[in-house]
Amino acid sequence: MSWLDSALVLRLGWTLVHFLWQGAALAAVLWLALWLAKGRSPRLRYGVACLVLALMAAAPALTWVRLGHPAAVRDLAASAASVSAVWGTSPAALPSVGLDGVLARVSRPWVLSLVVGVWLLGVAVMSLRLAGSWAWLQWLRRRPETIPAEDGLQLRLLRLCQRMNLASNIRILLCEKVPGPTVMGWLRPVVLLPPAALLGLPLEQLELILAHEVAHILRHDFAINLIQSCVEVLLFYHPAVWWVSAKIRQERELCCDDLAVRTTGDALDYAAALTRLEALCRPPDSPRQAAQALAMGATGGSFMLRIRRLVSPIAPTPLAPRAGLVLLLFLGGVLSLGARGASGRAAAGPAAQAVATELDPHFVGGQMPPAGTMWLRRYDRDSADGFRRAGTVYVHVNAVTVTALARALRALAQAPPDPARGYADLESKAGPADEDAYGLWSYLFLGVDPARIERLIQARATFPDLRPGDKQAGAIIIQRRARFTAQLGVLPEGLNVDVWAGNVPATTVLGALQQLLARQPEAGIPQEVRVQVPPGEPGTLITLDLKDKNPSALWDELNTVIRTGKP
Repeated sequence: MSWLDSALVLRLGWTLVHFLWQGAALAAVLWLALWLAKGRSPRLRYGVACLVLALMAAAPALTWVRLGHPAAVRDLAASAASVSAVWGTSPAALPSVGLDGVLARVSRPWVLSLVVGVWLLGVAVMSLRLAGSWAWLQWLRRRPETIPAEDGLQLRLLRLCQRMNLASNIRILLCEKVPGPTVMGWLRPVVLLPPAALLGLPLEQLELILAHEVAHILRHDFAINLIQSCVEVLLFYHPAVWWVSAKIRQERELCCDDLAVRTTGDALDYAAALTRLEALCRPPDSPRQAAQALAMGATGGSFMLRIRRLVSPIAPTPLAPRAGLVLLLFLGGVLSLGARGASGRAAAGPAAQAVATELDPHFVGGQMPPAGTMWLRRYDRDSADGFRRAGTVYVHVNAVTVTALARALRALAQAPPDPARGYADLESKAGPADEDAYGLWSYLFLGVDPARIERLIQARATFPDLRPGDKQAGAIIIQRRARFTAQLGVLPEGLNVDVWAGNVPATTVLGALQQLLARQPEAGIPQEVRVQVPPGEPGTLITLDLKDKNPSALWDELNTVIRTGKP
């Protein structure tokens, strides 16, 4: 009975119970804050999420201190005594419904003791899991097969650190056990790099990925992530803690993406490097998933979310209308419908104008120009936040030809700058006689080099489509494209292929696929390999007509055909 009657057990049990509503309330506050800050700087959202997690860690400690006051101790003892007396005479005497019934049942000493026992067991299991993850990472760092990278790559990393104002001697180690580039350590950080990334990425793209890892080190993310993992161990039983922690990790990756882009340049190049890295990196095995929470790498976070942000950033949502909406909902029982409408309009006006000076609806994915219209903007100086660089252009067009867009880009380059605003705007209407063989285009580019836009649209427009007449016997055509959408601009796929093979040997198709995969995919640039096989070529003959095929799966299937001799 000493365990059940212990004041410390009752105090700890009530602390854990109180955190159920405290954690839910703090998570609701974070959800509301993230909703209000939608489209704004990831650093702001990351800071808010970290603050909420810190409050979650402080809430049980404050509750523990509050329950340690003499008056609170007497209340706990009286509550336990009264509930024990009722329970000992007649369990049916306890309230059955409502909050009073729930509190009465929780107040039983054996219930609180069970809560504390389960919590201690869970903390022990989670602590062993965290310790095992730490030991596994240290083993990766010190295993004999983990070797330093060559001097040329180390020199590139050193120059990158100098550009990012990081005075730290960071080493690159090659380790085949990590699924992607990974940062370890705080005082003596290292970057673990899988050989597949070193062999599959050109040095320019590899430098972009390393910039992401250096950003983690510059921001001291490893130390913060370790503290975050300890909070997860202590408060493992509350789903809100895991949700807040996931938001922190997501925003952390976005912060490092922004820092890497500001350091290295074009967001499209960085998006292409991430896409290529995602294709090269294998998913982690289940024993390693826990360690991924401690280490940080360029493949962390939501891949598609990161690509969408790089290619087409979300415009900041006006804060005042959303804040006004929250206020109106809170005071909905007091204010009339007319007063609420007036408050909403008053709150929305200034913020809408403030945002319009930065990024008006002309360059928002949900606001399409009229058909045949082109909205273009050229920035002539860097913005204070570094997101808009001098010389980059914003382009939003709807149902225009490549010829008309190229003409508008030339006109934008000659448009006089506006010294007050720091950018030049151009709105153009495509004429009815503007027609070409490439059809009409609708897309959105945000902050891109104009020469890159011209190269992308010309490469896509002049790329030969696979026509029925091309599908002849003896022909092999393998194409790798890029996806264009009005909301995302250019999203490099770099993975799936379209294949035509007309009664040709499987070995020849495999060789053509190898030629295409050996080429370095570029953001938005389609590629193809065409082979005409002479009659009588030996081998198992196959015919393929495939759309959006994973090249790895196709590679395995072709090898199976070659090995078995059965098409």
